[in-house]
Amino acid sequence: MMTNRKSNSISAGFGYAYSWAAIVMVVCVCFFIIVNIAIEGFPVLSWGFLTAEPPASARNVEGGGILTPIVGTVLLTLLGTLAAFPFSLATAIYLCFYSKKGILQSTIKTAIDILSGIPTIVIALFALSIFTLPCPTHISRGPLHWVQTSGG
Repeated sequence: MMTNRKSNSISAGFGYAYSWAAIVMVVCVCFFIIVNIAIEGFPVLSWGFLTAEPPASARNVEGGGILTPIVGTVLLTLLGTLAAFPFSLATAIYLCFYSKKGILQSTIKTAIDILSGIPTIVIALFALSIFTLPCPTHISRGPLHWVQTSGG
């Protein structure tokens, strides 16, 4: 009959081996994806592709580049960082030096823990649904939309 210590040792060994097997599989899949992207993608990369504007329409798929998305990503990242940094620094200073144990401190810490555990894309999609979907359609149609749609 196995002792409890020996059975724990065996199950820990299986868990350790299972973890390493999972790590190796994930690394192999990631390596395969990166190699596939490199083999398929590097031949079409050129300076013109990186610095040209995208085509004006989806029907014009010849040529074009990715300059605008790259610039937009860089600007959005910089503006987001500039907007978030003062608030996050002020929150950290407040929590470390000025806050007392209480409901406000626990609420802020809980909110920080929750937000740090949620993927950014989920937060972005939630914000998109909150800020854009409920917009009244009459705002986007313009002030004279009734002239174009009334009788006649």
